[in-house]
Amino acid sequence: MVNSQEIYREIDSCNISFRNKREIIFHLSKYPELIPIITQAPRKIRNYFPKSPIVLEMRKDPEKGSSILMLYIQTSLSAEEAFNNLDMIDEIWWFNTSKKTSCNLCLHVEFQ
Repeated sequence: MVNSQEIYREIDSCNISFRNKREIIFHLSKYPELIPIITQAPRKIRNYFPKSPIVLEMRKDPEKGSSILMLYIQTSLSAEEAFNNLDMIDEIWWFNTSKKTSCNLCLHVEFQ
C-alpha cells in the first residue's frame, strides 16, 4: 500500500485541490495506478483551461451504488466553450488514458 503522505504531496505538488482529502487518499492508496494519471492531468488540462483550478472529490455514484473519484476543472467559460474544450481533452488524452484503468475516475467541468 502507498504511503498517504506521499500521495498527498505528489498530488498537491501538481496544484490539485482536495474536497474530501481523507476519502481521496484512502481511495488512491487502494488504487495507486490512478496517481500518475491524476498528476499528468494538469499538463493536459492547462492546454485548454490555462488558469482553471483543478479539484479532486469522492462522490457517490447513484447508478452503481459505489464511489467515484471526480477530477473537476473549475471554469468561468461559457458552457459551450467549456464543453468543447472538455471534448478536445477527451479526444486527445482522456479516452485512451481512462481505458488503462478499471478504477472509477471521471473528468468533468464545474462552473464557477
